[in-house]
Amino acid sequence: MDSTPGTSTIVAERRMPEPVELRRRVRALLREGRSDKRIAKALGVSREQVTAEIAAIVDEARLDRHERVAALAKRAGIVDQG
Repeated sequence: MDSTPGTSTIVAERRMPEPVELRRRVRALLREGRSDKRIAKALGVSREQVTAEIAAIVDEARLDRHERVAALAKRAGIVDQG
């Protein structure tokens, strides 16, 4: 390997997906039924990163469901509109 200034070595570089893109791709692979280990390998990220994304996806889903239930309850007059 030549380390002379001005010479270049071609290195296969795998770009990390942007956070939003990573979450989108993790969701897509989860829908396909892939394991966290296989998702990590497919995306070139650590298994820990995939686990964290899955936890965030679950948290978002809980929040989304909570908001939907609250909106339905308001419309039905079950909760105070104030």
